[in-house]
Amino acid sequence: MQLKKSTVFCLLIYVGVTFCNFLTGGNIDSIRTELHKNLNDSLKASAYNELAFQYMRINEDSVKSNLMIARSIAIRKNIPSELSRNYSLTGNLNYAKGNTDTAYFYYSKALAIDIAKGFKKNLIQDYVHLGRVYSTKGNIDQALAYLFKALDLAKILGDKKEEADCLFRIAVVYDRQEESEKAITFCENAIEIQKALPDSAGLAYSYHRLGLSHEGIKKYDEALKYLELSYEIRKKIGAKEQYGASLNGIGLVYMDKGEYQKALLKIYDAYKYWLEANDKEGIVIATGNLGELSMLMGDDENALKYFLLSNKLSEEIHALSFQKGSLRALAELYFKRKDYKTAYDYFSKYSDLRDKLYSDENSQRMMQMESKYQTEKKEQTIQLLTKEKQLHESELGQKRFFVNALLIGGLLLILLAFLIYNRSRLKQKANDELQKAFSEIEQKNDKLIEVFNIIEQNRDVLALKNKEITDSIKYAKRLQEAILPTDNFIHSLLPDSFVFYKPKDIVSGDFYWFEKYQDSVLFAAVDCTGHGVPGAFMSIVGYNLLNQAVNESGISQPDLILNAVNKNITKTLRQSEEDSVVKDGMDIGLCSINKERTKLEYAGAYNSLWMVRNKALIEYKADKHPIGLFVEENLRQFTNNKIDLIKGDVIYIYTDGFVDQFGGEKGKKFKYKQLQQLLLQISDKPMEEQKAILDSTIEKWKGNLEQVDDILIIGVR
Repeated sequence: MQLKKSTVFCLLIYVGVTFCNFLTGGNIDSIRTELHKNLNDSLKASAYNELAFQYMRINEDSVKSNLMIARSIAIRKNIPSELSRNYSLTGNLNYAKGNTDTAYFYYSKALAIDIAKGFKKNLIQDYVHLGRVYSTKGNIDQALAYLFKALDLAKILGDKKEEADCLFRIAVVYDRQEESEKAITFCENAIEIQKALPDSAGLAYSYHRLGLSHEGIKKYDEALKYLELSYEIRKKIGAKEQYGASLNGIGLVYMDKGEYQKALLKIYDAYKYWLEANDKEGIVIATGNLGELSMLMGDDENALKYFLLSNKLSEEIHALSFQKGSLRALAELYFKRKDYKTAYDYFSKYSDLRDKLYSDENSQRMMQMESKYQTEKKEQTIQLLTKEKQLHESELGQKRFFVNALLIGGLLLILLAFLIYNRSRLKQKANDELQKAFSEIEQKNDKLIEVFNIIEQNRDVLALKNKEITDSIKYAKRLQEAILPTDNFIHSLLPDSFVFYKPKDIVSGDFYWFEKYQDSVLFAAVDCTGHGVPGAFMSIVGYNLLNQAVNESGISQPDLILNAVNKNITKTLRQSEEDSVVKDGMDIGLCSINKERTKLEYAGAYNSLWMVRNKALIEYKADKHPIGLFVEENLRQFTNNKIDLIKGDVIYIYTDGFVDQFGGEKGKKFKYKQLQQLLLQISDKPMEEQKAILDSTIEKWKGNLEQVDDILIIGVR
């Protein structure tokens, strides 16, 4: 009888192993053939789950029907392992469709079963799935918490493939948070394991992410190398569903390198692959990238179309981190179209979503504090155990004494009783001290936890406020950069020229202005009151007033342009009213050059013009009053200077940031005379080389000191 049981048991193991190997092969027809055989309930549930898995990228209806059958069997016959897998597959289906909340529900049900039944292998995937959902929803702290749980469990179980997969997924989260260095480290650790296994599919994923991480730190050659290596592996193993990701990644690198046509071809091919596979998250990524690329290529119409589509799809699938980028881009596009109401609406949505997605930027400090707390708790526990050990050793000594006393005889019985009584008092005293020490430790623990929570709350509030302010200023920078003329536009007007522009803060109070009017080219270097955010506001006002004077009022003579700007800025800021608190204005050097480059006209407010001719520097002085009026002052007119140009003349206009910079051996200002001497020395060099020399000179002069003001110098030959 025992032999028969053993034979049946071996036969069942053989059938189970053979069937599992067969399922791994993933042949749908073969699985259906097996289902017509007389299988037990567990194998039936497993087969229907596997069919659902195989249909996952082929036929959604077949996935749903097979999952329903498998779930019915697993529930009715109480097969927890297959029910767990069924819930996990259902979560995958909903995640792929963008139903992240539903996916979370099913992943959580799978996790509950695997914890209750101790299915440790399944727990790794449960944690990974939940981490992926939290990452998509923008909750980075929770995402990393689950992924590190999965990583720790994979290490404990010695599952190298899962360990590498967890390392890769952690790298993805860090990369999306723009922590590229951390992402690279985790990718390299994953690749080391995947090479040893070997795991070609896993290697393709890790090389792909490694490429994107290098792209994030602008190492474009390294990025292309890893992305193309990933693409080659995917083509070799026939992973067609991943072609889109590879092509998109390569396109991003080309976009950052400024090779827009190559980028467009790659990203559009990725878009077609994702569209064919109905991969909604992929479509969101591709349309967002195509929108950004269209903006860079100056095609705002297509950019608007792509960002609207990306925003709509990301909202449908609750991909909030992607939606945030599309909302911000749409705000910028509508601002450029002067549709300020729509721009404001999109920016408000972006701002609300940004707050919702806020992640803890000081998680490292939190981990250090928690580690310190745990260490202190362990030390206190050790102290308790040491006291218990001492007490235990004391009790052993008492027992040995009692045995020896019995051997001596009854004469020592009274003495022994006394000693026992005395020891009992000592033990009670020690127990009382131990309880007191334990209570004190508990109180300290409670205080530590209370302090830790207060620090957490205060840190979160401060970090959130700082992040909100910085994000708003960064967005203001993009708006300010959007109005400044591009290098291509400047060189199309004045081919032999440079603009050396070095803001002190994220946004700047200095700005440069170039415009073509009839047969003349006009350009200006402008220094608004202050720097940073106040200066940036003034720069937008000044830029618009210059455009208004030339393009709307048809003024082309520099002194008349400054008179018009002076009048309009006084009116705009209501500076002539007695209750006005705005005392701001602008210093400016404004030039006009005729088509033949033989005549130059100049007018200035505080900022003079320097011209180098035949190795001598000539200064044309500015008027000693600014743009902008103070209360009870009269509007003063500006002076027009007419200059005949000869070949080889080099013209410089500037703001005062360069000369006011502290530095050098004595920590003094650079000053005008030293800048004049420098420009005399370098005036015969190519314009781009002059710009580079100015940059290196001021950096060397500044050293470790802080930049004190915005810096702007324009040179024209």
